[in-house]
Amino acid sequence: MLRSPSSSHSSLAEAPKASSVPDISQLQDDGKIIKTRKRKQPEPESEMAGTLKTFMESMSVSMEAMNKSINEVIKVELKNLSATTSDIKNELNLLRSENAEIKNKLAAMDAKQCETSSVLSDMQNSLEFTSDRVDKLHKRVDSARATSNMNNTYSLTYPNCSKNLKVCSSSSRKTSSGTECLTWRYQDYRNIKLRTSKTFSSMWPNTPTYLSPCPTSST
Repeated sequence: MLRSPSSSHSSLAEAPKASSVPDISQLQDDGKIIKTRKRKQPEPESEMAGTLKTFMESMSVSMEAMNKSINEVIKVELKNLSATTSDIKNELNLLRSENAEIKNKLAAMDAKQCETSSVLSDMQNSLEFTSDRVDKLHKRVDSARATSNMNNTYSLTYPNCSKNLKVCSSSSRKTSSGTECLTWRYQDYRNIKLRTSKTFSSMWPNTPTYLSPCPTSST
């Protein structure tokens, strides 16, 4: 069955309309068209993925740099802290040694104080004993002075009596009345000597007393 020219023309006219949108299979040989289509209509998911990847890479780089700087700062601070800690330990050791020395000095001072107190107590006891001895010696000196005064009195009287006795004995040879004078002088001498011997015997009990007999008168 033959078609009319109008129908064939209409079919030819409609054919370009149907082929106005090029098919992908027909455009594969045309590289320019495919290239322009890729530029004009990019895929949004792939672009976001690239941006996110770039951001993550930059973040990882910045984080690595921050970690390095933080680690360096921490190392420096740790070194400083270690040096400070060692200095503090040395200071503590010095303080402990000084504290031990101070304790030893205090113990020595306590011992010295105890020794000094004992020495002072001994000195006080010695002073008390010495004061007692001094008092006793004063009493003995006073007694000795009284005794010496008495002895001086007798010692002065005894030579005088002896001298008078010698005078009387010498004069008795010349005069007849000398016998009476001699007898009286001898009695006086004998009484004084007796008192002197009693005094000496009271002071020195072991000392014997000797009294010569009364001389006889010579005719």
